[in-house]
Amino acid sequence: MPDGKPEVYPAFQGEGRTTNELCVFVRTSGCSLRCTFCDTSYTWFFEGDKLTHKYSLPANREKYSMRLNPDDMAIAIRKAAGPIRRVVFTGGEPLLQQGEIIEIIKLLRLDKEYWMVEIETNGTIKMNDELAELVNYINCSPKMENSGNPKDRREKVDVLEQFLEIDAYNDNIYITFKFVVGIDTFKEDLKEIRAWEKRNRIPRDLICLMPEGIEPKQIIEGTKYLFENACKKYGYRLSTRLQVLIYGNKRAV
Repeated sequence: MPDGKPEVYPAFQGEGRTTNELCVFVRTSGCSLRCTFCDTSYTWFFEGDKLTHKYSLPANREKYSMRLNPDDMAIAIRKAAGPIRRVVFTGGEPLLQQGEIIEIIKLLRLDKEYWMVEIETNGTIKMNDELAELVNYINCSPKMENSGNPKDRREKVDVLEQFLEIDAYNDNIYITFKFVVGIDTFKEDLKEIRAWEKRNRIPRDLICLMPEGIEPKQIIEGTKYLFENACKKYGYRLSTRLQVLIYGNKRAV
C-alpha cells in the first residue's frame, strides 16, 4: 500500500455469490495471465513490460510488492479482521502461492475459530487437494478473448473439470464462474460465454456475469444492460461491482 503496509484490509465482498459478506482481503502478487483490462495490474504489470494496458501504466515492482512469510501474514490478517472471520485471497493469481496460503489458513485456525475462506482465481491453475479441503468458496473468473490472452493460455479444461468435481463431491465448498462482459463487446462476449458453457458442460446456475469498468457510471449502466440483455433472457446470475459504486476506483475498499 502507499503507506508501506501490505494490502490486507477489512471490507465487504463487492462481487459474485458472497456480495455483502464482511471479509479481510489479502492481495497476492504475480499472475498467470495478462489481461489488458485488469484493475489490479500493479500486482503483475511492472516497468519494462511492453504490454499495452487499457487502463494502467506499468508499476514499479519494488514500490508495489513486498514479501511476507505466512506467520507475518496471519498476524496481519488477524489485526485487520477485528470480529470478522472470513478471508478472501485475491490477486493477481493467488493459486501461484498455494503452499503459503495453506500455512496461513492453518495458522488462522489454530485457536479452533473457524475462518471462512474464499479464493479468487482465473481458472488456469489446479488447486491441490489440501487447499481444496480448507477452502469454502472458489470465485473463478475465466477470461475471454477480450482479455487479450490467447485461448490456450486462458482456458484450461483440466482445471475447470477439477473445480466442478470439487463442487460436486464436497458439500462445504461452492464455486462460481464469473465473467467480465463489456457493453461495447457484448455480442461477441455473450457468444463466447455460451460456447464456453456448452463446451465445458458448465451448469448455468454456476455462471455469473459482471460488467467491465472501473468507474461507477460504467458499472451502473453495464449492470442494467447485462440484466436486460443476458441474465433475464438466459438465466445467468448477475453481479455488479458494489465496492466501485460506493467508493469509486480506489484501493483497499
